Amino acid sequence: MERLHAVRGMLVTSIHTRSLATSCEEVPLVNIQMLRRTLATQVQGMGSAKDTQTMLRHTKPDTAQISYVQPVEDSVRSAVDKLAATLLG
Repeated sequence: MERLHAVRGMLVTSIHTRSLATSCEEVPLVNIQMLRRTLATQVQGMGSAKDTQTMLRHTKPDTAQISYVQPVEDSVRSAVDKLAATLLG
């Protein structure tokens, strides 16, 4: 039976998982607020403020727009899309 190792508070078994977890020690853990902010930022321009509000389950659209949506310039979004297309083929 393989031994369990604790890495960053997680119990991991394989050498590959331990190596990955160890190499990521300097990377902060992702929390739910980060995921919600990412979702809200990514969907801006794809729907209405009401759509974002519904996805985040807020009672008012302003809450989602003020607290979660991070504005992204169109030129920045275009550059990131081009980079993704280049990297992903």
